Amino acid sequence: MSEQKNWFTVTISKINEGLNQDPYETFEGHTLSLGPDGTLSISGDGSRSFSTNARLYDGFEVKRLRVPTRD
Repeated sequence: MSEQKNWFTVTISKINEGLNQDPYETFEGHTLSLGPDGTLSISGDGSRSFSTNARLYDGFEVKRLRVPTRD
């Protein structure tokens, strides 16, 4: 039997974006870690992953998904 993963989306509020850049970015994943220095890491299946330094965002929101979306 395969392991069931809990999937979620994380919307990050970025700082210092230009006028024509979206200040929010959303990622989908099953593993999230937040380091003591504020480094946020999100991992999905395969090579999909994201990591950001605390100086590049001012907040984030996590929402749980019932079923992962696939491309």
